[in-house]
Amino acid sequence: MKRRKWLAALVIFTALLMISAVPACAQLKIKHGGKKCAVSIYDGIAGNQDTYKSLNGKWIYAVNGNKTIILGQYLGKEKKVKIPQKIDGKKVVAISCVEFAQSYGDGMGFDREGFIPPSNKTTKEVWIPCTVSTIFMNAFLDPDKNDKVRDLYIPKSVKNFSAYGICGPMDCVDAEVHVSKSSPIYKECYGKTYGPSGKKLNITVCDEGSLSHNFKTSIKKKKITRTCKACGYKHKENAFLDIRTPSTHLVTLSRSNKRRKKITLDLRFAEGDKVKYIKPDKLVVIVNKQKRTLTAVRKGQTRVTVKLKSGIKKSFNVRVE
Repeated sequence: MKRRKWLAALVIFTALLMISAVPACAQLKIKHGGKKCAVSIYDGIAGNQDTYKSLNGKWIYAVNGNKTIILGQYLGKEKKVKIPQKIDGKKVVAISCVEFAQSYGDGMGFDREGFIPPSNKTTKEVWIPCTVSTIFMNAFLDPDKNDKVRDLYIPKSVKNFSAYGICGPMDCVDAEVHVSKSSPIYKECYGKTYGPSGKKLNITVCDEGSLSHNFKTSIKKKKITRTCKACGYKHKENAFLDIRTPSTHLVTLSRSNKRRKKITLDLRFAEGDKVKYIKPDKLVVIVNKQKRTLTAVRKGQTRVTVKLKSGIKKSFNVRVE
């Protein structure tokens, strides 16, 4: 009986320790202005959110009533930051800044730091997940302590944003802002000037050139659809295959002449499509699919077929002397 009571007491004590391990607003303090200050997260009403530090120590966030997260600040040091869709099991739905209670001559006030703190000199690129719908004031624009971010990728899921958050009247964030042309941010901020300096927000429309490394490709009925994972931009085109080299229907190779023993195929096709195979019907040439070369190995003639993942294919003849 005593043992059971002892075990029960241990379980309760452990639970209390776990609860206290997640700091509340009054307990969470980070360095600001040379001293550790209590921090809260701006959500339109100053200082009304309980604030937590993530279990991995990289994020400061507030929890909404529906158990979603307003992200206040990134505490890591990575050069490229991809904000996760969930932190500590909760969905990230908004990006904001952090506030520190400060005493002034006429009373109390709040000092703010952006999502990337001034002490962070390494982060150059921030990717916002498609779960985020709101960007609050001063998230990426801090007139006094502007961050060093150079590329900011914003998905089209962001419908609500503060003009002070991205393109405020004080000045413009220095980052290149990558958005879809259908994004409200593009419609609101593109081409406009702000502040006494008359700066414009640097907007890059998410397309093949700016975000081609982050496209998801799907091929259906010989049509290529490439969807940007960052902003949802879709690029569609019909599959095609253009064989530039050889330029004729008959290629002549030689086993003895080194200059004429090998040919490199120049193939043009839609972005996102791939070469499925390059196949001769007779073994008079050896194919290197990766390098797209044909090398003569014996006399004779063969028909070489190039087929793409989309199903498009073309053939040409090769003669080896």
